[in-house]
Amino acid sequence: MMTIVMQNEDRLVKLFKERGMQPLENSSLWACLGRLVNYKDGKPAQHDSMAANTALFFIAGYETTAHTVTWALLELAADQSLQVRSKTHGQTMWESG
Repeated sequence: MMTIVMQNEDRLVKLFKERGMQPLENSSLWACLGRLVNYKDGKPAQHDSMAANTALFFIAGYETTAHTVTWALLELAADQSLQVRSKTHGQTMWESG
């Protein structure tokens, strides 16, 4: 994942430059990153810094999801009664549409 983002960092920088500052009503990740400022001088963040932060958001989201699924499967594998309850619940939900 990191490799893909880093390979496209130049494209991200170009897109940040092209899109410029987004209105405050826009709360998308893209717009929020575009409003980042340097904490030392209060000036807008550099485009390359915004591209790197975009990579961090993608990686953080991926890692969090991967760890959550891993722990859930570990708990499920260790508890047979939980497996039965999960299977029953899944079948009920599937049948109810």
